[in-house]
Amino acid sequence: MSSFVARVLPLALVAAAFVTACSDVSSPTEALSVPASALARKGAGGGGGGNGGSVGTPLVVTTPPTVDVTGTWVTTFDGGDVVSTAAYTIKQTADGIVTGSGVFHNTGGTTGSELLVGTVNGDTLTLYIGIIPCSCTPAPLYQGIVSSNGLRVDGAFFTNGSPVVLNKQ
Repeated sequence: MSSFVARVLPLALVAAAFVTACSDVSSPTEALSVPASALARKGAGGGGGGNGGSVGTPLVVTTPPTVDVTGTWVTTFDGGDVVSTAAYTIKQTADGIVTGSGVFHNTGGTTGSELLVGTVNGDTLTLYIGIIPCSCTPAPLYQGIVSSNGLRVDGAFFTNGSPVVLNKQ
């Protein structure tokens, strides 16, 4: 049972944080916004760029994307007594801003969905639960390195650090 809780609780907490944080979209002055140029601050090297998801802080790409993550990504992870599957459908702009949605299911009967935003910095994909614009604080969800052939992302969820591989469908 503890394995079930360890796998389901992080997903449930992230979903609850999203519903709570994004329930108020009435404050456009605090909206999460994309800067005029997503490459507003160029950095050295690949990856990085996670902004912590602060309200009013734009999603910023610090390193031009070297991969395109547009498409559907799936994963399955085994928590012992529960198996979870997730599918993320995302679209990436040329500047490296990502939007999309995710759906997850597990053998314990828990299902859920979320709207996603994020960035691709170099070869690093970072996903948050949230929308643009939104007066909410996007909840950090996942970060990983995209393979050179663009078919796999090796990363982890922010909530529990569990390694998770996403495979492009």
